[in-house]
Amino acid sequence: MYNVMLPWFNTGLLTSAGRKWQTRRKILTPAFHFNMLREFSDVFIKEGERLIGKLKGEGRPVIKDLKMLISEHTLNIICVITIKSNS
Repeated sequence: MYNVMLPWFNTGLLTSAGRKWQTRRKILTPAFHFNMLREFSDVFIKEGERLIGKLKGEGRPVIKDLKMLISEHTLNIICVITIKSNS
């Protein structure tokens, strides 16, 4: 199943194994702690609603490259979180 994700995730946390996976997991674990995620839930909700609005705005079944659309919203979330964290 993860082979399908390789074009998007390359050999990141979800698709790597062994030592590479262990190293990356140790780096990322603190960022995904429940309290950290709760602090930014408003950002996730707002950007999720923007994504849904774009998809609904299509007015028909969406047949487009979702990689670019999801990447845009993911980048927006990362930027907002980075700004909030550095304030």
